[in-house]
Amino acid sequence: MKLCYHTGGLQYLPFEAVVAELAAAGYDGVGPAVGVGQHVDPATADPAAIRDLVARHGLEIPILNPWGVPGLAPHVKRGDGIAFYKQCIDLAVALDVPYVKFLSGETGSDSEGWRILIPALRELCVYAEAQGIGLVMHHHEDQILDTPEKLLLMEMWVQSPALKCLVDVCNMHLLNWDVPYTIKKLGNRIVHVRFKGIIGRYPHSHFIVPGDPGDETDLAPAITALQEIGYDRYIDPVTFPWMPRDHATAMYDNVARRLAALNARPYKQGQPGQTGQPT
Repeated sequence: MKLCYHTGGLQYLPFEAVVAELAAAGYDGVGPAVGVGQHVDPATADPAAIRDLVARHGLEIPILNPWGVPGLAPHVKRGDGIAFYKQCIDLAVALDVPYVKFLSGETGSDSEGWRILIPALRELCVYAEAQGIGLVMHHHEDQILDTPEKLLLMEMWVQSPALKCLVDVCNMHLLNWDVPYTIKKLGNRIVHVRFKGIIGRYPHSHFIVPGDPGDETDLAPAITALQEIGYDRYIDPVTFPWMPRDHATAMYDNVARRLAALNARPYKQGQPGQTGQPT
């Protein structure tokens, strides 16, 4: 497996500085926050410049992360969701990135949300499939797609090989999913993995930097199950802009050592002193 970082956690820094910081810390990949006013704006991005920047730092972009936008159902309901995600898919093609993820969001009722999501995803998956891009469901508490069964039900309704799954170890923990069972059930639908640092369970919980004292997210059962299904792609430790400024670099060593202990990724030493310096 490889380590990636969702850049929304450092949204207040220039993208160039974030890429340099991640490379110096030891990450393998960067997952840009994508949206208006975010690190990468799909309407104005220069794909060649982005590819060059990331390549110069020896990183990859495994997934695009829409950020600062509503979940898909309320975004579509607002009127501009389909157009935005088609822009993201076009950008993924230009950057040679295989996946665009989405959160389902929530609407006035679960039924309303499903009636919005099904036709929207059918249209978007036809568009994505024609361009060889995967559209990745991200399950989340308090949103329409919040259980593994709902991910499978959406797959049944949409009927497209472009529709894939992201699993979030922390979100599974929050809702008391059986993590190994779920990973094996979803199997090769899983194309990206994410986790956070967490104390407590839904709805009484709060996030911390992964690996900080008190973190209750147990990676071992998830990593073991992922290894058993042959998963070898990216895993993201997720942070948020309100966390300490050095969180992306500070958590790297802890996470990298935990993955090495589980034989999921060889330990890769960072390069102290290069944090956040664009080149």
